[in-house]
Amino acid sequence: MNCLELQELLALDALELLDRPATARLQALLDADLDAKLEAPRWRDAVAAFAAAASPRRTPPASLRERILTQISRTQQAPAPGATPAPTPSPKAPPTPPHPTRPAMRFDFAREAEWRAIPNMPGVLVRILALNAAQGYRVVQVELQPGASFPEHHHGRGPEDLFLISGDLLTEGRTLHAGDHFHAEPGTDHQPLMSPSGCQALIIEPLAGPQYLAAAVA
Repeated sequence: MNCLELQELLALDALELLDRPATARLQALLDADLDAKLEAPRWRDAVAAFAAAASPRRTPPASLRERILTQISRTQQAPAPGATPAPTPSPKAPPTPPHPTRPAMRFDFAREAEWRAIPNMPGVLVRILALNAAQGYRVVQVELQPGASFPEHHHGRGPEDLFLISGDLLTEGRTLHAGDHFHAEPGTDHQPLMSPSGCQALIIEPLAGPQYLAAAVA
């Protein structure tokens, strides 16, 4: 094999100056000589390093050099004496309530609500929200499933206020819809209540009110 030819081809290959026929000739020479094939990478590296060293060095423009040095000085500027370094961000913690719940306060969340059925009233559920023994009233949330009804009852010892939260409710010949309010004075007889499509209502009434809630409230 012509070693001089191989060295010239390797040098030109390192400088990326070989055309396609010369590249094929170089590959054929390397395939025919295992030792030369193993030595070829080091020869290419040596030629490339020599070529890089021989290339003229270029000086960047003064304006570019000044911008780079200014940026470096900003990013590496030491903190002022007595300055507190910025804290390292910590993993985001879950939000906490702004104030702890005080003993005189209570939260009742809908997802944890306890609904109670009223005996002999299919489709009627109640949720006791508050019992105020000192002032003698209770706050109850009532749910009527479609077609369910309340029986007729007497308001003997106090008024009754009913606020419809959702659905519809028929009583006293009138139809209540979500957002409507009904008030009954003491001593009045309340005709049956029925919900065609189902409803939920908020009721405020005296503790000594209709006994149909007695089993559910107990």
